Amino acid sequence: MNTGTNPEAGPSSGKAPAPSGGPEKPLPPCRAAYPGEECIICAEEPLLFPQKSPTDVCQHEGGICLPCLQKHISAQIGDNGGVDGVVCPAPDCKEVLNYHEIKYWADDETFARYDRLLTRRALGVEDDFVLCTNPKCDAGQIHSEGGKNKNLSEVTSCWD
Repeated sequence: MNTGTNPEAGPSSGKAPAPSGGPEKPLPPCRAAYPGEECIICAEEPLLFPQKSPTDVCQHEGGICLPCLQKHISAQIGDNGGVDGVVCPAPDCKEVLNYHEIKYWADDETFARYDRLLTRRALGVEDDFVLCTNPKCDAGQIHSEGGKNKNLSEVTSCWD
């Protein structure tokens, strides 16, 4: 059991570190943890818990620390592309976070990836759009041949 000094519970400044040294994103409104209160995901005793549930329609009490919620969102987006739905991490909750909820809870880097994936999906409806063959690359290109030669869709800078 932790002593309530979980460094992942968020910086004391009330701001989340921003990727690449940009301005810091304010943390969502949080409340102090009650003595002995544990996160239902990590079983740690964080200093802070978000004041509201992950979605507006969740029927459960919060109980999920912000680092666990952010890690869950990041994993969902990283593992399965996340654009088909990031499900609330609470046990037995099947509610899906919408675009604005993901933007609210996710760190800046995760949200930027999510936003790129949504854009890529929207472009994917174009018959001529072909993704780069590198699975770690978010780029693609329009092929005037109607995307017939999909093997040519490689972004040279991401294969170095």
